[in-house]
Amino acid sequence: MPEERVTAFVDWPNVERGLRGHFRGLSQHQDLGRLAISAIEAISERIGSLETAHAYADWRTAYAEIIPLLEANYRFRAVLVPRKASGGDRCDTAIVADIVDFTHTHAATHKPAILLCAGDADYAVAARRALERGFEVYVASVSGSLAPELASLSTAVYPLERYFSDAARRSMIQLIPNIRTEDLPSLAEVRRWAGFVRLLNRMTQTLSYVTLPYFARRLSESRPKYGATMRQAYTSVEEAIDLGIVRYDVPVPNPNNPDQYVQTIVLSNGHVLVRCILENINIKAPSESPPDAPTD
Repeated sequence: MPEERVTAFVDWPNVERGLRGHFRGLSQHQDLGRLAISAIEAISERIGSLETAHAYADWRTAYAEIIPLLEANYRFRAVLVPRKASGGDRCDTAIVADIVDFTHTHAATHKPAILLCAGDADYAVAARRALERGFEVYVASVSGSLAPELASLSTAVYPLERYFSDAARRSMIQLIPNIRTEDLPSLAEVRRWAGFVRLLNRMTQTLSYVTLPYFARRLSESRPKYGATMRQAYTSVEEAIDLGIVRYDVPVPNPNNPDQYVQTIVLSNGHVLVRCILENINIKAPSESPPDAPTD
């Protein structure tokens, strides 16, 4: 079976805004651009082989600093989208039109997978048209900025910030999460849930969906800390849902009984505890302070 070909459509202003909202200190366009390109490539490799990535922006602005990076990568193409007179960008309109044209052009041939790097609800119309014509639509978006309607139409969603963070680590670049110090979880909370979160994350990256019974079984087999029995594993999942680090997703047909449905679960990627675990955010143990001195 031939490897899946991937064509990416990148709303560059959307991607950059999302990443700057997720991390602090990303002042240089070129630094952000280098890591974002690497992240998009890594996500594409999880789907198949990246053939072309069309990056949309008004490249006459400060985004011009990204052009040399795109030109150095033979798979990336810069698509000029002039800004509106009011100052807003037109990337969503241009990308929607190009995706619709793309699905029409490739309707009678082998259909490449579409990777949409954006999260606005405006892209739902393009995703729906692509699905109607038999295309697979994948979405790469920063967690928290993805419209539910677009997420529901995608074959799979890839948290862009996760791959961006991985690219930064490979480049020995220290990212600063945009999280208030008072909102950070304790080191004990991170240690308590790290194995649980990483297991579900790995399963999510390799499977189309993760059912609650299957995850509970894997949890009891490989992570006895969260329950040596299925009942205890289910209790851990319920606790994670109460904490907000996991949420229920759409039910799917039971493979063993298509007339019945089984519940699926997903990580809440925007949750601060999940972020700290998967982005390897350094949480320091509270310093031990001496007991209060007696007062006179």
